[in-house]
This record gives sequence, C-alpha cells and structure tokens, in this order.
Amino acid sequence: MAAQLKQLPIWCDANWFLLAIEKVVKTFPKYHKYTLGTELRKKALTLCNLVHQA
Repeated sequence: MAAQLKQLPIWCDANWFLLAIEKVVKTFPKYHKYTLGTELRKKALTLCNLVHQA
C-alpha cells in the first residue's frame, strides 16, 4: 500500500507541500511560528491524511 501511495502524483505533491510548509514556518518570527505556523502545519498534515484515506 505504501509503495502504491508513493507513485501517486497527488501524494507526492501533498508531501512536498507539507515539507515546504515546515521550511517556511521555521523562518517565521516566534509569535507567528506558534500561531499561524501551527495552523498551517495542521492543514498540511490534514491534506496528507485525506489523500491517504482516499
């Protein structure tokens, strides 16, 4: 199953998006890192979970 997921373009894009969010959030000021950054991380992880469920 995991091997099949890795071949799906939507799965690759969702993972790329999650990694991009992580990199960007690291550059946020402290205040935004823990407010906006947390929200962005949750949304990106939710996207990966939804692709996995589909």
